[in-house]
Amino acid sequence: LGVNTANAQSRTSYFMEGSYFRSEFNPALVPTRGYVMIPGLSGVNLDLGTNFLSFDNFIYKNGDQYVTALHKSVAADDLMAKLPSNLTTNVRANVNLLGVGFYTKKIFWSAGLNLRSDSSISISPEIVRAIKTLGTGRFDLGTTSLNSNEYLEAYAGTALPIFDWLTVGVRGKILFGLANVNAQFDELYLDINESAVTAQLQGSWKANSVVFDNRPLTKSSDVAFNDLLCVNDMEYMKQNLKNFGAAIDFGVEMRFLNNHLKVSAAVADLGIIKWAST
Repeated sequence: LGVNTANAQSRTSYFMEGSYFRSEFNPALVPTRGYVMIPGLSGVNLDLGTNFLSFDNFIYKNGDQYVTALHKSVAADDLMAKLPSNLTTNVRANVNLLGVGFYTKKIFWSAGLNLRSDSSISISPEIVRAIKTLGTGRFDLGTTSLNSNEYLEAYAGTALPIFDWLTVGVRGKILFGLANVNAQFDELYLDINESAVTAQLQGSWKANSVVFDNRPLTKSSDVAFNDLLCVNDMEYMKQNLKNFGAAIDFGVEMRFLNNHLKVSAAVADLGIIKWAST
């Protein structure tokens, strides 16, 4: 049983020969032994990437001490000058729900089920000025966008040694779309005063999810957000599962100089999900 409760920098497992995570980046890279994944415990991978979170942007020297960007000695204009025109954050998560890997002679086989999420948000750096100054007034956050996809991934793969120096791996995937959210705000203003914080926005958004109730509403009055969900209606959620896709991973590993030199390459997550219009 292979257990790994958290892997904050999952790419490092690419170079760890005993790790079963490496096959998720390259199906030709196989672990040293078989494994069984425990639901909820065997793998939680999180990758966070931004274009603004760095030591130089948020840590400043004040005399003999180092202070954060929120310290009163750091001017707001000095902080804003270091930030890009749009603050972008990308988050990718992968939770291993089920999985098994085993050898038959020299051939490695794997199969499993993963829950995956890919999200990105872009917002004006003026949000940092609002937090930094904690002042009153109107802050123009400009163009803001949000994109998020959540889906289940059922996979099966194999890795086959063609020669003593060459291993080829392939993994096929069937994708089940759970949620797709896209929002684009052309205008977004944040108004802060002593009594309240309000926002004014203009834009568009669309969402597609198995938990949204698309059946005609029977209530004539305002409907609460909870009434738009169908999480307690499993049969309808099954009928609402209509976003499907497929993907493939392909990789190779070449070994030279008595395995002292290894060269590997892969194409991962080559595929598509078709999201229904409603």
